Amino acid sequence: MSERARDDRAARGTGGAAHRGNIAKVQLYQALTNFSLFMPVWIVFLQTERGLTLTQITVMMGLSWVLMALAEVPTGVLADAVGRRFTLLVGTATVAAGIAMMALVPSYWGVMAGYLAWSVGMALQSGSDMALQYDSLRADGREDAYPAVAGRSYALIQLAQGVASVVGGWAAALSLGLPLLLTSVLTLLGLGAVLALKEPPRGASERRPYLETLRSAVALVREQPDLRYLIFYSALVSACAWNVVFLLFQPFAMDHHIAVAWIGALFLVLRLAGVAGSQTGPYMARGRPLGWSLLGGPLLFCAALVAIAFSGSWILGFGCMLLIGFIQGALRPVLSDRLNQRAPTATRATLLSLQSLVRTLATALLQPLLGWSSDQWGLGTAFLLLAGVVAVAVPLRLLWRRVAPASASAGAAGSGEAGG
Repeated sequence: MSERARDDRAARGTGGAAHRGNIAKVQLYQALTNFSLFMPVWIVFLQTERGLTLTQITVMMGLSWVLMALAEVPTGVLADAVGRRFTLLVGTATVAAGIAMMALVPSYWGVMAGYLAWSVGMALQSGSDMALQYDSLRADGREDAYPAVAGRSYALIQLAQGVASVVGGWAAALSLGLPLLLTSVLTLLGLGAVLALKEPPRGASERRPYLETLRSAVALVREQPDLRYLIFYSALVSACAWNVVFLLFQPFAMDHHIAVAWIGALFLVLRLAGVAGSQTGPYMARGRPLGWSLLGGPLLFCAALVAIAFSGSWILGFGCMLLIGFIQGALRPVLSDRLNQRAPTATRATLLSLQSLVRTLATALLQPLLGWSSDQWGLGTAFLLLAGVVAVAVPLRLLWRRVAPASASAGAAGSGEAGG
Protein backbone atom coordinates (compact mmCIF):
# COMPACT_ATOMS: atom_id res chain seq x y z
CA MET A 1 0.00 0.00 0.00
CA SER A 2 1.38 3.44 -0.96
CA GLU A 3 2.11 6.19 1.58
CA ARG A 4 -0.75 8.24 0.20
CA ALA A 5 -3.20 5.32 0.45
CA ARG A 6 -2.19 4.68 4.05
CA ASP A 7 -2.66 8.39 4.83
CA ASP A 8 -6.09 8.37 3.19
CA ARG A 9 -7.22 5.32 5.17
CA ALA A 10 -5.85 6.72 8.43
CA ALA A 11 -7.37 10.18 8.07
CA ARG A 12 -10.83 9.43 6.66
CA GLY A 13 -13.77 8.83 8.89
CA THR A 14 -11.92 9.67 12.13
CA GLY A 15 -14.26 12.10 13.78
CA GLY A 16 -14.89 14.18 10.67
CA ALA A 17 -18.17 15.55 12.02
CA ALA A 18 -16.28 17.26 14.84
CA HIS A 19 -14.31 19.26 12.26
CA ARG A 20 -17.14 20.40 9.98
CA GLY A 21 -17.22 23.77 11.72
CA ASN A 22 -13.62 24.37 10.66
CA ILE A 23 -14.69 25.44 7.17
CA ALA A 24 -16.78 28.40 8.37
CA LYS A 25 -14.18 29.33 10.98
CA VAL A 26 -11.35 29.33 8.45
CA GLN A 27 -13.39 31.50 6.09
CA LEU A 28 -14.16 33.95 8.91
CA TYR A 29 -10.42 34.02 9.59
CA GLN A 30 -9.68 34.65 5.91
CA ALA A 31 -12.18 37.52 5.79
CA LEU A 32 -10.73 39.24 8.87
CA THR A 33 -7.06 38.82 7.98
CA ASN A 34 -7.53 39.89 4.34
CA PHE A 35 -9.49 43.07 5.11
CA SER A 36 -6.33 45.02 4.36
CA LEU A 37 -7.39 48.65 4.72
CA PHE A 38 -3.84 49.90 4.19
CA MET A 39 -3.41 48.31 0.76
CA PRO A 40 -4.27 51.33 -1.45
CA VAL A 41 -2.53 53.95 0.73
CA TRP A 42 0.45 52.43 2.53
CA ILE A 43 3.11 53.75 0.12
CA VAL A 44 1.57 57.22 0.39
CA PHE A 45 1.71 56.83 4.18
CA LEU A 46 5.40 55.87 4.13
CA GLN A 47 6.34 58.78 1.86
CA THR A 48 4.17 61.41 3.55
CA GLU A 49 4.15 60.42 7.22
CA ARG A 50 7.52 58.67 7.48
CA GLY A 51 9.42 60.72 4.91
CA LEU A 52 10.79 57.67 3.09
CA THR A 53 12.01 57.86 -0.48
CA LEU A 54 10.75 55.45 -3.12
CA THR A 55 14.22 53.89 -3.20
CA GLN A 56 14.06 53.17 0.53
CA ILE A 57 10.59 51.66 0.11
CA THR A 58 11.57 49.42 -2.82
CA VAL A 59 14.72 48.23 -1.02
CA MET A 60 12.50 47.25 1.90
CA MET A 61 10.08 45.47 -0.45
CA GLY A 62 12.92 43.60 -2.14
CA LEU A 63 14.26 42.36 1.20
CA SER A 64 10.73 41.35 2.14
CA TRP A 65 10.24 39.21 -0.97
CA VAL A 66 13.59 37.48 -0.40
CA LEU A 67 12.72 36.82 3.24
CA MET A 68 9.30 35.45 2.26
CA ALA A 69 10.93 33.18 -0.33
CA LEU A 70 13.40 31.85 2.26
CA ALA A 71 10.65 31.36 4.84
CA GLU A 72 8.02 29.71 2.62
CA VAL A 73 9.27 26.12 2.68
CA PRO A 74 10.47 26.02 6.32
CA THR A 75 7.13 27.38 7.51
CA GLY A 76 5.25 24.83 5.37
CA VAL A 77 7.34 22.02 6.83
CA LEU A 78 6.61 23.42 10.30
CA ALA A 79 2.87 23.27 9.53
CA ASP A 80 3.17 19.62 8.49
CA ALA A 81 5.37 18.69 11.46
CA VAL A 82 3.62 20.65 14.25
CA GLY A 83 0.15 21.46 12.94
CA ARG A 84 -1.68 23.95 10.70
CA ARG A 85 -3.48 25.57 13.64
CA PHE A 86 -0.20 26.34 15.44
CA THR A 87 1.39 28.04 12.42
CA LEU A 88 -1.79 30.06 11.81
CA LEU A 89 -1.71 31.29 15.41
CA VAL A 90 1.96 32.32 15.29
CA GLY A 91 1.67 33.78 11.79
CA THR A 92 -1.42 35.84 12.57
CA ALA A 93 0.08 37.31 15.73
CA THR A 94 3.29 38.15 13.84
CA VAL A 95 1.38 39.86 11.01
CA ALA A 96 -0.64 41.97 13.46
CA ALA A 97 2.52 43.02 15.32
CA GLY A 98 4.36 43.88 12.10
CA ILE A 99 1.55 46.08 10.77
CA ALA A 100 1.28 47.87 14.13
CA MET A 101 5.04 48.54 14.09
CA MET A 102 4.80 50.12 10.63
CA ALA A 103 2.03 52.39 11.91
CA LEU A 104 3.59 53.40 15.22
CA VAL A 105 7.40 53.30 14.93
CA PRO A 106 8.63 56.48 13.20
CA SER A 107 12.17 55.43 12.20
CA TYR A 108 13.07 53.79 8.90
CA TRP A 109 14.60 50.79 10.67
CA GLY A 110 11.49 50.40 12.82
CA VAL A 111 9.29 50.46 9.73
CA MET A 112 11.58 47.93 8.02
CA ALA A 113 11.52 45.64 11.06
CA GLY A 114 7.71 45.79 11.07
CA TYR A 115 7.51 45.09 7.34
CA LEU A 116 9.88 42.12 7.59
CA ALA A 117 7.91 40.76 10.56
CA TRP A 118 4.76 41.07 8.46
CA SER A 119 6.50 39.08 5.70
CA VAL A 120 7.48 36.23 8.04
CA GLY A 121 3.93 36.12 9.41
CA MET A 122 2.50 35.92 5.89
CA ALA A 123 4.82 33.00 5.12
CA LEU A 124 3.62 31.21 8.26
CA GLN A 125 0.00 31.70 7.19
CA SER A 126 0.62 30.67 3.58
CA GLY A 127 -1.03 27.40 2.64
CA SER A 128 -1.93 26.38 6.19
CA ASP A 129 -5.51 27.66 6.00
CA MET A 130 -6.24 25.82 2.74
CA ALA A 131 -4.51 22.63 3.91
CA LEU A 132 -6.57 22.72 7.11
CA GLN A 133 -9.78 23.06 5.11
CA TYR A 134 -8.86 20.15 2.86
CA ASP A 135 -7.93 17.91 5.80
CA SER A 136 -11.17 18.82 7.59
CA LEU A 137 -13.24 17.84 4.55
CA ARG A 138 -11.20 14.69 4.09
CA ALA A 139 -11.76 13.62 7.69
CA ASP A 140 -15.48 13.80 6.92
CA GLY A 141 -15.10 11.93 3.62
CA ARG A 142 -16.08 15.04 1.65
CA GLU A 143 -12.84 15.99 -0.11
CA ASP A 144 -14.76 16.14 -3.42
CA ALA A 145 -16.31 19.35 -2.09
CA TYR A 146 -12.91 21.04 -1.82
CA PRO A 147 -12.94 22.86 -5.21
CA ALA A 148 -16.21 24.60 -4.30
CA VAL A 149 -14.95 25.37 -0.77
CA ALA A 150 -11.65 26.69 -2.14
CA GLY A 151 -13.55 28.78 -4.68
CA ARG A 152 -15.61 30.37 -1.91
CA SER A 153 -12.45 31.02 0.12
CA TYR A 154 -10.62 32.69 -2.76
CA ALA A 155 -13.72 34.72 -3.59
CA LEU A 156 -14.04 35.80 0.04
CA ILE A 157 -10.37 36.82 0.17
CA GLN A 158 -10.63 38.90 -2.97
CA LEU A 159 -13.92 40.47 -1.90
CA ALA A 160 -12.46 41.40 1.50
CA GLN A 161 -9.41 42.97 -0.14
CA GLY A 162 -11.55 44.86 -2.64
CA VAL A 163 -14.00 46.29 -0.11
CA ALA A 164 -11.10 47.15 2.21
CA SER A 165 -9.44 49.18 -0.54
CA VAL A 166 -12.45 51.51 -0.69
CA VAL A 167 -12.95 51.71 3.08
CA GLY A 168 -9.20 52.20 3.54
CA GLY A 169 -9.29 55.26 1.32
CA TRP A 170 -12.02 56.79 3.48
CA ALA A 171 -10.07 55.99 6.67
CA ALA A 172 -6.91 57.53 5.19
CA ALA A 173 -8.79 60.79 4.66
CA LEU A 174 -9.03 61.01 8.46
CA SER A 175 -5.45 59.86 9.13
CA LEU A 176 -2.95 58.10 6.88
CA GLY A 177 -1.89 55.80 9.70
CA LEU A 178 -5.45 54.79 10.64
CA PRO A 179 -5.83 52.07 7.94
CA LEU A 180 -2.70 50.34 9.24
CA LEU A 181 -3.88 50.39 12.85
CA LEU A 182 -7.37 49.15 11.95
CA THR A 183 -5.89 46.35 9.85
CA SER A 184 -3.73 45.26 12.80
CA VAL A 185 -6.80 45.14 15.06
CA LEU A 186 -8.83 43.09 12.53
CA THR A 187 -5.92 40.68 12.15
CA LEU A 188 -5.81 40.19 15.91
CA LEU A 189 -9.54 39.42 15.85
CA GLY A 190 -8.70 36.64 13.41
CA LEU A 191 -6.86 34.91 16.26
CA GLY A 192 -10.24 34.19 17.83
CA ALA A 193 -11.30 32.18 14.79
CA VAL A 194 -8.02 30.23 14.83
CA LEU A 195 -8.37 29.43 18.54
CA ALA A 196 -11.82 27.97 17.82
CA LEU A 197 -10.42 25.58 15.16
CA LYS A 198 -9.89 21.87 15.80
CA GLU A 199 -6.79 20.35 14.23
CA PRO A 200 -8.10 17.67 11.82
CA PRO A 201 -6.65 14.13 11.96
CA ARG A 202 -3.86 13.45 9.50
CA GLY A 203 -2.93 9.85 10.32
CA ALA A 204 -0.55 8.37 12.84
CA SER A 205 2.42 8.42 10.48
CA GLU A 206 2.23 12.13 9.70
CA ARG A 207 3.96 13.88 12.58
CA ARG A 208 7.50 13.31 11.42
CA PRO A 209 10.66 15.29 12.13
CA TYR A 210 11.15 18.56 10.26
CA LEU A 211 13.98 17.44 7.94
CA GLU A 212 12.28 14.12 7.17
CA THR A 213 9.12 15.96 6.13
CA LEU A 214 11.11 18.32 3.90
CA ARG A 215 13.06 15.45 2.31
CA SER A 216 9.82 13.57 1.59
CA ALA A 217 8.27 16.58 -0.15
CA VAL A 218 11.37 17.29 -2.27
CA ALA A 219 11.65 13.62 -3.22
CA LEU A 220 7.99 13.55 -4.21
CA VAL A 221 8.41 16.54 -6.54
CA ARG A 222 11.60 15.03 -8.00
CA GLU A 223 9.95 11.67 -8.64
CA GLN A 224 6.67 13.03 -10.04
CA PRO A 225 7.32 15.45 -12.92
CA ASP A 226 3.61 16.26 -13.27
CA LEU A 227 3.77 17.81 -9.79
CA ARG A 228 6.72 19.97 -10.88
CA TYR A 229 4.88 21.30 -13.92
CA LEU A 230 1.68 21.84 -11.92
CA ILE A 231 3.60 23.86 -9.28
CA PHE A 232 5.46 25.98 -11.86
CA TYR A 233 2.37 26.53 -14.00
CA SER A 234 0.24 27.61 -11.05
CA ALA A 235 2.93 29.83 -9.55
CA LEU A 236 3.66 31.54 -12.88
CA VAL A 237 0.03 32.37 -13.67
CA SER A 238 -0.52 33.63 -10.12
CA ALA A 239 2.64 35.79 -10.09
CA CYS A 240 1.77 37.44 -13.40
CA ALA A 241 -1.80 38.20 -12.30
CA TRP A 242 -0.51 39.60 -8.99
CA ASN A 243 1.78 42.03 -10.80
CA VAL A 244 -1.04 43.25 -13.02
CA VAL A 245 -3.39 43.94 -10.11
CA PHE A 246 -1.00 45.10 -7.39
CA LEU A 247 1.90 46.64 -9.31
CA LEU A 248 0.85 47.86 -12.77
CA PHE A 249 -2.76 48.86 -12.15
CA GLN A 250 -2.00 52.04 -10.18
CA PRO A 251 0.59 53.40 -12.71
CA PHE A 252 -1.87 52.52 -15.48
CA ALA A 253 -4.61 54.53 -13.74
CA MET A 254 -2.30 57.50 -13.18
CA ASP A 255 -1.09 57.39 -16.81
CA HIS A 256 -4.72 57.71 -17.89
CA HIS A 257 -5.30 60.60 -15.44
CA ILE A 258 -7.86 58.74 -13.34
CA ALA A 259 -8.56 60.63 -10.12
CA VAL A 260 -6.94 59.10 -7.04
CA ALA A 261 -10.31 58.96 -5.29
CA TRP A 262 -11.53 56.53 -7.96
CA ILE A 263 -8.54 54.16 -7.86
CA GLY A 264 -9.83 52.32 -4.78
CA ALA A 265 -13.26 51.85 -6.36
CA LEU A 266 -11.72 50.49 -9.59
CA PHE A 267 -9.53 48.20 -7.53
CA LEU A 268 -12.68 46.83 -5.91
CA VAL A 269 -14.10 46.07 -9.36
CA LEU A 270 -10.86 44.25 -10.21
CA ARG A 271 -11.19 42.11 -7.12
CA LEU A 272 -14.85 41.40 -7.94
CA ALA A 273 -13.70 40.00 -11.29
CA GLY A 274 -11.48 37.59 -9.35
CA VAL A 275 -14.42 36.73 -7.09
CA ALA A 276 -16.56 35.90 -10.12
CA GLY A 277 -13.78 33.72 -11.52
CA SER A 278 -13.29 31.89 -8.22
CA GLN A 279 -16.99 31.06 -8.08
CA THR A 280 -17.22 30.10 -11.76
CA GLY A 281 -14.04 28.03 -12.14
CA PRO A 282 -15.14 24.86 -10.27
CA TYR A 283 -18.45 24.79 -12.16
CA MET A 284 -16.74 25.34 -15.52
CA ALA A 285 -14.42 22.40 -14.80
CA ARG A 286 -17.21 20.05 -13.72
CA GLY A 287 -17.97 17.62 -16.55
CA ARG A 288 -16.04 19.63 -19.15
CA PRO A 289 -12.60 19.21 -20.78
CA LEU A 290 -10.51 21.06 -18.23
CA GLY A 291 -7.38 20.76 -20.37
CA TRP A 292 -8.67 23.39 -22.78
CA SER A 293 -9.13 25.83 -19.91
CA LEU A 294 -5.62 25.23 -18.63
CA LEU A 295 -4.21 25.80 -22.11
CA GLY A 296 -6.54 28.59 -23.20
CA GLY A 297 -6.30 30.58 -19.95
CA PRO A 298 -2.67 31.70 -20.43
CA LEU A 299 -3.31 32.42 -24.13
CA LEU A 300 -6.20 34.75 -23.24
CA PHE A 301 -4.00 36.24 -20.53
CA CYS A 302 -1.31 37.05 -23.15
CA ALA A 303 -3.82 38.54 -25.58
CA ALA A 304 -5.24 40.79 -22.85
CA LEU A 305 -1.77 42.02 -21.85
CA VAL A 306 -0.86 42.84 -25.46
CA ALA A 307 -4.17 44.70 -25.88
CA ILE A 308 -3.42 46.79 -22.75
CA ALA A 309 0.04 47.61 -24.07
CA PHE A 310 -1.16 48.92 -27.43
CA SER A 311 -4.55 50.35 -26.55
CA GLY A 312 -4.84 54.05 -25.82
CA SER A 313 -8.23 53.57 -24.18
CA TRP A 314 -8.32 53.17 -20.41
CA ILE A 315 -11.74 51.53 -20.67
CA LEU A 316 -10.42 48.79 -22.99
CA GLY A 317 -7.28 48.41 -20.89
CA PHE A 318 -9.24 48.12 -17.68
CA GLY A 319 -11.61 45.63 -19.32
CA CYS A 320 -8.61 43.47 -20.22
CA MET A 321 -7.45 43.65 -16.60
CA LEU A 322 -10.88 42.43 -15.53
CA LEU A 323 -10.49 39.48 -17.91
CA ILE A 324 -7.07 38.67 -16.40
CA GLY A 325 -8.51 38.80 -12.88
CA PHE A 326 -11.38 36.52 -13.90
CA ILE A 327 -9.07 33.96 -15.55
CA GLN A 328 -6.72 33.81 -12.57
CA GLY A 329 -9.66 33.55 -10.18
CA ALA A 330 -11.20 30.70 -12.20
CA LEU A 331 -7.98 28.69 -12.43
CA ARG A 332 -6.83 29.09 -8.83
CA PRO A 333 -9.30 26.80 -6.96
CA VAL A 334 -9.04 24.14 -9.68
CA LEU A 335 -5.24 24.13 -9.56
CA SER A 336 -5.30 24.07 -5.77
CA ASP A 337 -7.58 21.03 -5.88
CA ARG A 338 -5.26 19.23 -8.31
CA LEU A 339 -2.25 19.84 -6.07
CA ASN A 340 -4.14 18.69 -2.96
CA GLN A 341 -5.25 15.53 -4.75
CA ARG A 342 -1.71 14.68 -5.81
CA ALA A 343 -0.12 15.44 -2.41
CA PRO A 344 0.14 12.94 0.45
CA THR A 345 -1.36 14.32 3.64
CA ALA A 346 1.96 14.29 5.51
CA THR A 347 3.58 16.73 3.08
CA ARG A 348 0.56 18.67 1.81
CA ALA A 349 1.37 21.99 3.51
CA THR A 350 5.03 21.60 2.50
CA LEU A 351 4.09 21.17 -1.16
CA LEU A 352 1.75 24.16 -0.97
CA SER A 353 4.65 26.15 0.46
CA LEU A 354 6.94 24.95 -2.35
CA GLN A 355 4.36 26.33 -4.76
CA SER A 356 4.26 29.60 -2.83
CA LEU A 357 8.07 29.69 -2.88
CA VAL A 358 8.13 29.48 -6.68
CA ARG A 359 5.43 32.15 -6.93
CA THR A 360 7.28 34.41 -4.49
CA LEU A 361 10.58 34.06 -6.35
CA ALA A 362 8.86 34.74 -9.68
CA THR A 363 7.24 37.89 -8.25
CA ALA A 364 10.52 39.03 -6.69
CA LEU A 365 12.29 38.70 -10.05
CA LEU A 366 9.48 40.20 -12.12
CA GLN A 367 8.90 43.34 -10.04
CA PRO A 368 12.27 45.08 -10.67
CA LEU A 369 12.21 44.01 -14.32
CA LEU A 370 8.74 45.45 -14.83
CA GLY A 371 9.61 48.67 -13.00
CA TRP A 372 12.88 49.14 -14.89
CA SER A 373 11.34 48.43 -18.33
CA SER A 374 8.50 50.82 -17.55
CA ASP A 375 10.92 53.60 -16.57
CA GLN A 376 13.06 53.01 -19.65
CA TRP A 377 10.48 52.49 -22.41
CA GLY A 378 7.05 53.18 -20.97
CA LEU A 379 4.38 51.24 -19.14
CA GLY A 380 3.29 49.40 -22.29
CA THR A 381 6.66 47.62 -22.38
CA ALA A 382 6.04 46.22 -18.91
CA PHE A 383 2.73 44.70 -20.07
CA LEU A 384 4.45 43.17 -23.13
CA LEU A 385 7.20 41.72 -20.92
CA LEU A 386 4.56 40.18 -18.68
CA ALA A 387 2.80 38.71 -21.74
CA GLY A 388 6.04 36.98 -22.73
CA VAL A 389 6.47 35.58 -19.24
CA VAL A 390 2.95 34.18 -18.91
CA ALA A 391 3.29 32.58 -22.35
CA VAL A 392 5.73 30.13 -20.73
CA ALA A 393 2.70 28.57 -19.00
CA VAL A 394 1.59 27.12 -22.36
CA PRO A 395 4.55 24.71 -22.85
CA LEU A 396 4.43 23.95 -19.11
CA ARG A 397 0.83 22.82 -19.53
CA LEU A 398 1.74 20.64 -22.52
CA LEU A 399 4.61 19.02 -20.61
CA TRP A 400 2.36 18.51 -17.58
CA ARG A 401 -0.22 16.76 -19.75
CA ARG A 402 2.40 14.55 -21.39
CA VAL A 403 3.81 13.18 -18.12
CA ALA A 404 0.48 12.88 -16.24
CA PRO A 405 0.34 9.43 -14.58
CA ALA A 406 -2.38 6.90 -15.35
CA SER A 407 -3.97 7.49 -11.95
CA ALA A 408 -4.38 11.16 -12.77
CA SER A 409 -6.00 10.23 -16.08
CA ALA A 410 -8.51 8.04 -14.30
CA GLY A 411 -9.19 10.69 -11.70
CA ALA A 412 -9.70 13.28 -14.42
CA ALA A 413 -12.10 11.20 -16.46
CA GLY A 414 -14.92 13.43 -15.41
CA SER A 415 -12.99 16.35 -16.80
CA GLY A 416 -12.15 14.56 -20.01
CA GLU A 417 -8.45 15.34 -19.66
CA ALA A 418 -5.45 13.36 -18.56
CA GLY A 419 -3.64 15.26 -15.92
CA GLY A 420 -6.43 17.83 -15.96
